[in-house]
Amino acid sequence: MERIFAYGTLQDPVIQTAVLGHILQGQPDTLHGFRKSTITFGRAVYPIIVADESGSVAGTVYEVTAEELVLLDHYETSAYRRLHVTLASGREAWVYGE
Repeated sequence: MERIFAYGTLQDPVIQTAVLGHILQGQPDTLHGFRKSTITFGRAVYPIIVADESGSVAGTVYEVTAEELVLLDHYETSAYRRLHVTLASGREAWVYGE
């Protein structure tokens, strides 16, 4: 299993169902060293994280399969990079950011 840290639309059960076909069960966690910003895609504005030594981002960590991670990569598009991070809990996870 892989872990993904979500801080924006991937926390939405409607998005999870549309992308993965089911709702994920997660646990709250925090990512230090980043802050939330925004990215514009067409006419829509989405959250994105950027490196910031003094920042922290609250979110949810989920376990996903390798196949689901590929589906999430497609959903996030090339506008986001998948980064490997260590969360405040000590768990390692992937996160989509800048």
